[in-house]
Amino acid sequence: MASLNLIPDSSFVLFLAPPAWGKTRMIEELWLEGERGIIFVSPLRALALEVNERFKKRKDVFYLEKQGQWREIKNQYSQSLKPFLITTPECLSENFYGFLENCNKRPIVVLDEFHLFYIWGENFRPLLFECAMAFALTKVPLLGLSATMSSELVIKWKQDFSLSVDDLFLLDLGNQTLLYPPTRKHFYFPIFPEMFRRRFIYELFKSKDETMLFFCARRNEVDQWLDFCERRGIFALGCKGGEVQTFIEALKMYPNPKVIFATSALSHGVNLPPLSKVFIGETLGRKDFWLQMAGRGGRKGEKYELFSFNEFEVSFKYKLKIFIKEFLYDVFVKIKLLMEFE
Repeated sequence: MASLNLIPDSSFVLFLAPPAWGKTRMIEELWLEGERGIIFVSPLRALALEVNERFKKRKDVFYLEKQGQWREIKNQYSQSLKPFLITTPECLSENFYGFLENCNKRPIVVLDEFHLFYIWGENFRPLLFECAMAFALTKVPLLGLSATMSSELVIKWKQDFSLSVDDLFLLDLGNQTLLYPPTRKHFYFPIFPEMFRRRFIYELFKSKDETMLFFCARRNEVDQWLDFCERRGIFALGCKGGEVQTFIEALKMYPNPKVIFATSALSHGVNLPPLSKVFIGETLGRKDFWLQMAGRGGRKGEKYELFSFNEFEVSFKYKLKIFIKEFLYDVFVKIKLLMEFE
């Protein structure tokens, strides 16, 4: 990927690769082997913190974590031959974009999890899309990273940025695919949620030295499952939106929970222990959301099983075949659970 160092000014490369492909490692090599500085912009504060933890011991690394901080580090940043700046869109200002526009040697701007700049930028965080467009107008070279850009979003990207930059490049090494697919998939029809929950409880009692991940549809569901585990002496951790950093700190202290309950807040970025099983406890209307959750398993190449209500791009006949197996196994699960709770 050394050729990425040759990205010309006023161009935008959209780089698509599966979850766990090693995009952060690629950025590190891009910085160490190239001659340009890097500005790494993450829509996720927890991910920006993790990247900072990875890079902070190196020389010329800056972490911009709040509005107004740019004034404090601007001079030091300007004096660095090849700075690496880590930040989130909310921490950037017109002052900052103006500085970039007038740089003699423009850095490469990395927009991580670029699909979120659209998905969230079109809804509750419009600043995300505004940030991406502001960078384009400075004429710096842009590198967007994603594992799950839908075809509709790729078309929108081409339309939105074709007038802002001189050149657009799409590099697809496996968009909307899993680098490490699950060894087994278990499918459940949404009309039988109790079967799904029974299987999870069975696997929870059966598992030993392994960690499972359960994605919850609602915040209060995380709390309910944590209470369920606490009353039974099962060590579990929970994570909800706005509490990711607290979860990361808890995971450092207790790195091997038996199960992690989380909302979609954990579907991106944050490093987790190897997972034996991933449960997606809601029906998802978008394949990209499902892939991000499913892709939390196998990130270190470990084998894992996936349990979900979705199975994209397969026939109803295939779904029915899988479900019949799960239905028959559910009889066994019921018996085992009755014996467990007697």
